[in-house]
Amino acid sequence: MEYAPFILNNANEIMNCLDVGLIIVDIDYTILFFNEWVRIHLPYSLKKTTRLIELYKNYPIQQKIITDCIHEAITKQMTRKLSQAFHTWSVPLPDLRFKDGLMRQTCTVSPIVYEKGDRVCAMIQILDESDAWLRIYSLRQIKSELSVQNEQMKKINAELEKEISLRKETEQILVQAKNEAEKANSTKDVFLAKVSHEMRTPMNAIIGLTDRLIRQNYFLPRDKHHTKIIKLSAENLMRIINDLIDISKIEADKIEIISGDFSLLSMLETVIQSFSAHVHEKGLKLYYSFISPVQDYLIGDSARLSQILINLINNAIKFTPEGEIHLTIAVEQETHKYVLLRFNVTDTGIGIPPEKIEEIFKPFVQVENSLDRSHEGLGLGLSIIQKLVHLMGGTLGVESQVGKGSNFWFTVRLGKTRQNVREKQSTSITSDADQDKSDKCVLKILLAEDNPFNQEVVLSFLNNHQIQIANNGKEAIEILQKEHMDIVLMDIEMPHMDGVEATRIIRDKNSSVLNHDIPIIALTAHSFKKNIDNYLLAGMNSVITKPINIKTLLDEIEKFSKYE
Repeated sequence: MEYAPFILNNANEIMNCLDVGLIIVDIDYTILFFNEWVRIHLPYSLKKTTRLIELYKNYPIQQKIITDCIHEAITKQMTRKLSQAFHTWSVPLPDLRFKDGLMRQTCTVSPIVYEKGDRVCAMIQILDESDAWLRIYSLRQIKSELSVQNEQMKKINAELEKEISLRKETEQILVQAKNEAEKANSTKDVFLAKVSHEMRTPMNAIIGLTDRLIRQNYFLPRDKHHTKIIKLSAENLMRIINDLIDISKIEADKIEIISGDFSLLSMLETVIQSFSAHVHEKGLKLYYSFISPVQDYLIGDSARLSQILINLINNAIKFTPEGEIHLTIAVEQETHKYVLLRFNVTDTGIGIPPEKIEEIFKPFVQVENSLDRSHEGLGLGLSIIQKLVHLMGGTLGVESQVGKGSNFWFTVRLGKTRQNVREKQSTSITSDADQDKSDKCVLKILLAEDNPFNQEVVLSFLNNHQIQIANNGKEAIEILQKEHMDIVLMDIEMPHMDGVEATRIIRDKNSSVLNHDIPIIALTAHSFKKNIDNYLLAGMNSVITKPINIKTLLDEIEKFSKYE
């Protein structure tokens, strides 16, 4: 081959390019050849003809290993030419320090054989394994560190297991406490519902009959005055009952906003008229006005909005010995979907000290906090109003000056319908303006009610109609199986058969009542939403809670009457 002479003539230069050390010694351990790698990496002043064993005179063990290996390579009789098998021995050289640090080496001693088969020289190849050794050293260090970290992790895991065990125990305690709290809350709800029912039932008779007596003008002025006091006291007690139920709902986060279409003007007139007797008695003036055009028919919870206004107006009347209470309504914001209304209830009363303003919105707090305070109530109203206003997307505030009066304002977000807009207007009352609603026709009404006092209340309200009484649900079914009635007024809790079961039988097409679609209006002392929903699901058309408001009752009867 053409390049073979070049390779042979330049063998030394080629061996100097190797990345391994190469040393050739004879049988006397004399160095015959070494390449450039050896000159650079070994810290000895090597020369040709230097005896290798002299380099190890300070390392007798290594010296013997090297000389034995060279001796065996050169002198040991072996027939390897034909098989071309060469024996090699790997010997670790001592650590050699040089300017770049510590070098780790492995050498290989191999025989060099002439063509006649004589072993006359040995070739020592030196391989630098410093990088591999450093990697091994690093791995050992990492292993050691991992071992330490593993021990630390074991301790951490043990602590975590202990913490998890404690947490599980805590969770079990919390679950048990939660279950007990829910059980206690359920018991409280049942208790409140029972108390509400048991108190509303007699209050219905007290308020209803005293209201009827006041309207009939049978009394002397002094007796009529006493009767009004009875009615007002009963109404105050009912407000306390309602506040206690509402505050319990707020604490349990169960108070709800139920939206529907309503007439703002009709709602305001009902609210204002409800205070006519009280305003007349104190000699005050109560009126409302729109200070900007407001749409009449809106979407929202009219009952809760009425509750807010009634509470604020009642407080204004309570703390205003003379003068007037003015309710204003204005649009604060408006889009094509909703309107944010601002209501202001302004009075000329005693006012509130500045340091007391923040306190009055807390439950069970009043401006007067002494035992001889002159105004009744539990101080729950404003805290309830604040929650209701928040649920209706608004805010509540007050401005007041002692001796000059107060202005309680709030905003609520209401949906818009495609009805008319109420232009700016106002109305006022200064005396009792309630009048019995005249009946357009005589209806046959079945009253299912077991309480004789409540029977008397309804009879006094509806004396222009034909009323037939059933003392329980079973009697009501028997009457409806024999006679055609126009409307059923159904109490809920009755002996033998309650109102819900009686309603389900009436709605059952397989039952023998004459009219399965007869309107049924529930008259109940239960005011919780879940109860009202159950009554409606049972088939009742509407629900009126006790104490019964005469106007509400007459409106419901007219709505469900088949006569115009």
